[in-house]
Amino acid sequence: MNVNKIRTPTRLPRKKQIARNKKIVALYKNGISIPEIVKKTGLGYQPIIYVLKVAGVPIINKQKKEKFEKIMKFYKQGYKIKEIAGFMNFTSEYIRQILRKVTKSKARIYIPNTDENKIKNNMRRDILSGLTLKELSKKYGYTIITIKTKIVRYKLPTPHSIAIKKRNKGIVADIKNGIDIEIVVHKYNVKRGNVFQICMKHGFSFEKNRRKRIEELSNAGYSTENIAKEIKLGVKAIQYHVRQIKKKNL
Repeated sequence: MNVNKIRTPTRLPRKKQIARNKKIVALYKNGISIPEIVKKTGLGYQPIIYVLKVAGVPIINKQKKEKFEKIMKFYKQGYKIKEIAGFMNFTSEYIRQILRKVTKSKARIYIPNTDENKIKNNMRRDILSGLTLKELSKKYGYTIITIKTKIVRYKLPTPHSIAIKKRNKGIVADIKNGIDIEIVVHKYNVKRGNVFQICMKHGFSFEKNRRKRIEELSNAGYSTENIAKEIKLGVKAIQYHVRQIKKKNL
């Protein structure tokens, strides 16, 4: 865009404004930094950037440029992304994003396959050992969101799913060992209905096991009232089960 057409919020006459804008562009092209132009012209930082952008002058941040060059130098020398992150005191994900910007690649830049496989195996071992997402992010230098995406990409079990599996196995084991369902509900902090569902998924039938227990107690000489107290069912329900057991045995 032509410098003469740039309008900035100022009370200067139009001719003086055009002359000042030309001066700003000329100074910046001659290698003078924006803070120095601010001192010379008395204009704010943002209006100067606005003038340069509208004039089509590419603005180069020297600190960013140096940082990018340093990262690219390490990357070309064959350093791993995790090592570069350690040198530069950044996260691995931030280094990866910078490399994508510098190389102008739409594809994701990952750690080489050998390291990727190591990370996959180590992460699997850590998850199975019981590390949480926060602990994993601290160990591997990734954000929690990146850890989650890696878990999905590597098809690893999540820490939450492992905890649930352990809990469900514990519930089924306790029920099979004859522990009262109310104690199990209180121990694992789950609803009574959930305990039934979990046991059914693991192939454990309450009805079959209850009948076995009733049969054992009736064969041992317990009365229907005593069985009802033991099993925590009504007397009529116990009588019905006893009749069904007798029918099967005939």
